Amino acid sequence: MNSAGQSITPAMAEIDAYWAAQPPAVQQLRNVADFGARNFLAQQLSDQGYSIDRAVMVWGWDPMQTMLTRKMYGYTWVPSYNQPSLSAAPGFALPGETPYDAGNPPPGSIAVNTDFANSLNLGDLSAA
Repeated sequence: MNSAGQSITPAMAEIDAYWAAQPPAVQQLRNVADFGARNFLAQQLSDQGYSIDRAVMVWGWDPMQTMLTRKMYGYTWVPSYNQPSLSAAPGFALPGETPYDAGNPPPGSIAVNTDFANSLNLGDLSAA
C-alpha cells in the first residue's frame, strides 16, 4: 500500500515506469497490439537511431524481470534491435568467438539496469 492507503500493483508500476522512461516516439510501441506492426515500427524507430530492446519492446517481456535476469547472467548491456546478436555470453567465449566485453558496450546498445524503477521506492535493485 502507498502512503494514501491505496493498493499498488508493483508489476504494473514498474512496467509503467519503464515505458515512461522511453522517448515519446518509442512509447508508441507499447500500444501496437499486432506483432507484425509492432516489429515493423520497431525497425523504423531503430533505423531512426532509437535504441529498441527487442525482448521488452517487441516481444513484450516484463522489463524488470528481463533486466534482473540479464544482470544475473552477467550482462551489463545487450544489443539493440539493429545490432548483431551476441556470439558469446559473459565469461563463456569459445575459441574463435568474440568475448563479451562488459565494460565496452557498442553505441546504441541497451544498458542492463533497473534505473526506471528508482521512483517506485522499491529499494536498491542494483544488487539484485
